[in-house]
Amino acid sequence: MKNRFVRILFLFLLVFTTGTGAIRFFSSRTMACSLFVAGSDEDLTYVVNNNTVMQWLQPTLDSISLQSKATISQQEGILVVTLEPEKKEDAAILYLHGGAYINDVSAKHLYFCDRLACQTHATVVIPVYPLAPAYTYKDTYTFLEAYYPKLYKSVEHVTVMGDSAGGGLAIAWCQHIGKDMQPDHLIAISPWLDISESDPEADTYNGVDVLLDKDMLKEMGQMWAGDLSVKDYKVSPAYGDSSYLKDVTLFAGTMELFYPDITNYAHHLKQLDVPVSLTVGEQQIHDYVLYDSPEAYEAFEKIVRVIQEK
Repeated sequence: MKNRFVRILFLFLLVFTTGTGAIRFFSSRTMACSLFVAGSDEDLTYVVNNNTVMQWLQPTLDSISLQSKATISQQEGILVVTLEPEKKEDAAILYLHGGAYINDVSAKHLYFCDRLACQTHATVVIPVYPLAPAYTYKDTYTFLEAYYPKLYKSVEHVTVMGDSAGGGLAIAWCQHIGKDMQPDHLIAISPWLDISESDPEADTYNGVDVLLDKDMLKEMGQMWAGDLSVKDYKVSPAYGDSSYLKDVTLFAGTMELFYPDITNYAHHLKQLDVPVSLTVGEQQIHDYVLYDSPEAYEAFEKIVRVIQEK
């Protein structure tokens, strides 16, 4: 009974904290999945997705008060939101949003990235990347392999950043590219480092975390991995080679399921002599940095300082 209640609560919070992003999961993703399963042309699937995304994405941007200039463009077949501050420097932030790989970018993410753009004077790009269950990690890697080199070469300074699932994806991507084209900074907020959820230490936090449920995450992680092992670094960067990373900033709350994995990963980076900073939010929940609290504001100020360190 307790596990069932936790799952219901998780779904409730997942839908209502991701806002209109949840609509896309239950509409465009379902439609795209049916097309994909039926063997429809992949390009057609992307067109359906992109058209459906525009039905909620533009209204979402219009509904929140942004200080930066927001535009939506199609890059390598994927829609990308670009936020340009009025005072712009030769720098870019690639932001990979969270949502357990099944939910899209939310108003919360867009507002956070708008603040980032204005405070750091960097252009923030947010890919509306393909999600499970219609797609797997392969589709996003295909996009990043085409898009990231162009972004990297277009500006002097690059930061790769993400939260939750997007934080794990950000780390995995930086492992994937090896020595070449490493960003100046890699920033991960409450990153999902191991989709296999095999660390027994996490069991202690499963009943403490009010947002995440271990069993449900394992199911979502398997959908994202597809036919790939859930312990492959491309989907679980806890098992990847992090020796090439240049500068890593991590955030974790002590009330979240991912806390043990994040602290263990920070320790691993130190053993590799990779520059790493871990900020622990005492009594803070998963993704606390994106919410409104004194701890979140303090964390945000640190992020700005890190990005401005060229």
